[in-house]
Amino acid sequence: QRQMCIRDRLTTFLLNHSATDPVIVMTHEKIASEIGTAREVISRHLKTMENENLVKLSRGEIRIMDRKAMADRA
Repeated sequence: QRQMCIRDRLTTFLLNHSATDPVIVMTHEKIASEIGTAREVISRHLKTMENENLVKLSRGEIRIMDRKAMADRA
């Protein structure tokens, strides 16, 4: 079984944590520690996802903009 890449783990984490509310109130640091990587890596992936219009980032929260597109890419 191939290990999930960080992007896939992050996507799964975000989808799981936004099942009932599209806004996740959590720092990049906390997400990084939850999925076992560095904050910088999470920030970089989230920025890419924001550029793809999958999420909207603001201080201390992440808003899921397109669950279906995220799920399709995971």
